[in-house]
Amino acid sequence: MKRTELIKEIREAAKAKGIEFEMVRSGAKHDVWRLGLTVTIPIERHREIGPKMAFEMRKACEPELGPRWWR
Repeated sequence: MKRTELIKEIREAAKAKGIEFEMVRSGAKHDVWRLGLTVTIPIERHREIGPKMAFEMRKACEPELGPRWWR
């Protein structure tokens, strides 16, 4: 999965629920994003993100977006 697709997917789900999704800081290998008030997600800066890592990042969003929000 492309990194931009994952960010777009999370951003659209957050917007649909009225939750803020923004970049907090940019590092050498990861960008740190905040979802709502409680969840911070490091997203690696590679073009392609493996399926297992994409699953883990989606799973990290569950406290704010609800269980299995991506399905």
